[in-house]
Amino acid sequence: TSNFQNPVHTFANLGSHTVSLAISNSVTGCTHIIYKEIELTQPVAQFDYLVNASNSLSDSVGCPPKRVYLDNQSQDYAYYRVLWSDGYIGYSRIDHLFTDAGTFDVTMIVSDIHGCKDTATIEDMFHMYDVNIDFGVSNISGCDSMLVEFEDFSVHPFASVIWDFGDGGISTVDNPQYIYNSEGSYDVTFYTESIYGCKDTLRKSNYITYTRPTANFSVNDEYICREELVSFLNASVGYGI
Repeated sequence: TSNFQNPVHTFANLGSHTVSLAISNSVTGCTHIIYKEIELTQPVAQFDYLVNASNSLSDSVGCPPKRVYLDNQSQDYAYYRVLWSDGYIGYSRIDHLFTDAGTFDVTMIVSDIHGCKDTATIEDMFHMYDVNIDFGVSNISGCDSMLVEFEDFSVHPFASVIWDFGDGGISTVDNPQYIYNSEGSYDVTFYTESIYGCKDTLRKSNYITYTRPTANFSVNDEYICREELVSFLNASVGYGI
């Protein structure tokens, strides 16, 4: 309590406080009391991964594009915004769509009805991984058939791979060897899934062309005289000729 005309008081505890002012008229003896509620708040920023039937801790790791959600556990706040380290700012939003690979920090800033603020940051909260695949041919051999050795040029750890060689044959090993028995041009398709569940597909059209070698040549003139020059033209066909 205070008997001062304009007192100053420090509240020790947060919450709602009832303040009363009682006045009296020294001449008439009349009195009057007024009551007002004072709300004392201190915002505390706090958040974590959202865990429910549709979201789990495993959502902290994924493949773009991926939407993630936060659990806002802050106290005594009226407004908040979330700063994602990829540049996005969410005003009163706990969700965000990642479109790029990388490791991302998350910062939440909360403010109460009086404008008081608090900030919390979780570093490296989300990890988004992407895959970029490529492949080539390291060796080709064979006559009646063609043995092709494929090589995976990707640098990502894969949980599974599937090669489609274009003639109905497939393989699930990383750097397969494959035999083509029939002449023709073949598309080769490489399907991958990383250890983080990221998927990618690369198709190279008419990548493999197999034709058996056939020797043939022609001359500019089949009837010549002694010591005349003869021109020969190699007309052989086949892969690598």
